[in-house]
Amino acid sequence: MSDRGMMKWAPYKSLIEQEDELKRWRKNRDKVSRPILMEDKIEQINEFLSTYHNQLCELTYYREGYIIAVRGFIKRLDLNSRLIYIEDEIIKINELIDAEDINEDY
Repeated sequence: MSDRGMMKWAPYKSLIEQEDELKRWRKNRDKVSRPILMEDKIEQINEFLSTYHNQLCELTYYREGYIIAVRGFIKRLDLNSRLIYIEDEIIKINELIDAEDINEDY
């Protein structure tokens, strides 16, 4: 068998590496900067957390370049470790950028 057999596959290796790079690029292009919260928004989030009483809510948070929203009922609010447990998520309080009640009686 000649070396030609191996040489003809060499370009495909660069295509695989290129695909990996394209995946990284696609993932990173959707990232956004962390929003800057105004004082009134911070107060509104604090008010929501301090008065939360097992109502359906939507929490929006920022993590590693992405804004993520989750709906559900807060299972646990741990003020000592500053964590919120909602659905299958654990959110750090300092990651929150919005918190609101969801009224299903539209």
